[in-house]
Amino acid sequence: MAFTVIPASVPIHTEEWVRALNAPASELEPLNEAELDFVRRFKLRAEDHQRRTVLLRKYVLERQQRQGTQFGHLVEELIRPLDERFSVVSVSRRGTPEGWKVTLADGERGVVEFECPLPLVEAFADEAATKQEYESLRQFLTRQLNQEAAS
Repeated sequence: MAFTVIPASVPIHTEEWVRALNAPASELEPLNEAELDFVRRFKLRAEDHQRRTVLLRKYVLERQQRQGTQFGHLVEELIRPLDERFSVVSVSRRGTPEGWKVTLADGERGVVEFECPLPLVEAFADEAATKQEYESLRQFLTRQLNQEAAS
């Protein structure tokens, strides 16, 4: 199934900050007109802006895209045996400071949305989740789908 991953540009991990500061010049992307205007107005060094803003944002969005995709696939895998009519529509980091919002849809019953805590999503994305976390997520999804079926 195809679903949409909607990342946000925060939070930044230390590893991304260090990676952006130490990136080779060949990885720096050219600044667009708005960014060039910003650099001129605030008398910034273009390379500093490229590293601390543009490249850093790129790294964060790449990580979140990867996390959202991995987590969305996991949710698909877990809901299939529970209720195969539901499919993952989107996995969103935007507007959810404490985690990721997952949107499921069923043609007959509509939409189910729930938030999953950020540490849990990151554990699954980094393949560091325990069997207990995996089981907790499965039980959580079961409760969400059962609540939807009851309403």
